[in-house]
Amino acid sequence: MSDVTASLSLMLKHLRLGSIKDQRQPFADKSVTENWRPEQYLSELCAL
Repeated sequence: MSDVTASLSLMLKHLRLGSIKDQRQPFADKSVTENWRPEQYLSELCAL
């Protein structure tokens, strides 16, 4: 796990955004496969 990934997981936990923390990696994988822009990735996570 990279430092960025570890930091992101910790920040989401502190923000009490468990559903985003749990779905972050599957959405990240999908965003790479489908060439999403960062804004689309964030929008999809927030829609949870």
